[in-house]
Amino acid sequence: MKRWRKVVQICQLLILRSCGTDQELGQLLKDLSKACQEWGFLRLLNHGLSSDLLRRLGEQMRRLFSLPIEVKRNAPCPPKHEIGFYSGADEHIFVKLIWHEGLQLFCDPKCVDEHTGTFWPSGGGDEFNLVIKEYTRASQDLGLELLDYLTTALNLDSSKFKHHCKGTNSCLRLNYYPICEMAADTLGLIPHADDDALTILFEDQVGGLQIRKDNKWFAIKPQPNSLLVNVGDILQA
Repeated sequence: MKRWRKVVQICQLLILRSCGTDQELGQLLKDLSKACQEWGFLRLLNHGLSSDLLRRLGEQMRRLFSLPIEVKRNAPCPPKHEIGFYSGADEHIFVKLIWHEGLQLFCDPKCVDEHTGTFWPSGGGDEFNLVIKEYTRASQDLGLELLDYLTTALNLDSSKFKHHCKGTNSCLRLNYYPICEMAADTLGLIPHADDDALTILFEDQVGGLQIRKDNKWFAIKPQPNSLLVNVGDILQA
């Protein structure tokens, strides 16, 4: 895809971590800042999250969404609330019907425990519980590290942001887009902007993500073992 490199700047996090001089780091942060300001998206390579963890996360997501709908509905996301299971048919969450299921959890062990017990009340949820906790810890640490780099690049004080990005101030969202026989007539998600500071996105190899810039939509090609970072409204402001 000709637009691929122009859309998503590749960020080798390992290189940022191992910069030998302040001058090298300063140039990399300058490039990072430019990418965030122009596109608001980055693709992370060498991010430190193991391919095995990402594989297990994908497996547990498939286990969750393969449960009967009545089981998933035992942990609904109620009106004016952020946590629980939802689908594109929930009018109190989505203004338009979309082809989508999701689960949102606080990055907090108690929240993960509660929902694991709801989905697998007779047992069988141990691996789900373990993987979700491991991923939330790793991704939250990664997010705080990225926040340090980004706020430094933007000449901001990271401490003013970091205490808002931990525990119940940080969320994990699992998304599932079922096969649709009338795909041309529906959407997985309606066009939107993320209202947080950072979104770290792990995607499968099916694809579907698009970014809008200058009134044009750019399709993003998946890349194995990489993560996408979306700079949210809080930092964009």
